Amino acid sequence: MQDEQYVRPARRYSPSIPSGYLAPNKDLPYGPIPWRRLWAACAATAVVVVLSAPIAILFVHGVLHIPAFDGKQAASAHITATSLALWSGLATIAAAAVLTVLLRAVPRPLLFFDAIATLVAVLIALLPFASRSPENVQIASSLIYLLLGLEIMLLLSGAAQAILTQVMRIKVIPPTVVSN
Repeated sequence: MQDEQYVRPARRYSPSIPSGYLAPNKDLPYGPIPWRRLWAACAATAVVVVLSAPIAILFVHGVLHIPAFDGKQAASAHITATSLALWSGLATIAAAAVLTVLLRAVPRPLLFFDAIATLVAVLIALLPFASRSPENVQIASSLIYLLLGLEIMLLLSGAAQAILTQVMRIKVIPPTVVSN
């Protein structure tokens, strides 16, 4: 079974634990994390976000008839659909790097990742309101930024949760018969 290769390392806690049951290894909080799968999920997330950026801009321009990026915003004066897509892809890679560091260093990595990613998404979404653009342009730009930021957070967090759920399975070894 393929799941067997991601079994959490374990050791005995004390003699009170029945023979054959293994307790979590305190040295490795999650066991061997399949980093290739995590970074494959990052690549898939980057593809989704890169494709979502121009769709969001086309929706705002074509359907709502709002110029989302009108050139008056200091932070995004020359943003086009292509540059927003590329910046979103880079943001996805940066978020995956932060997630990797958190998985290796902190006790509840997904909680911290969700908090950090949400705060960064809200911060980026508030940037258009620091410009002198019309209110409808500020709101449209802000919603696009918020959509992309939350999309990155939800997809990466969901992928990491699926990987950790698989890694957290504890393998139960049947008791050995000791003959005297």
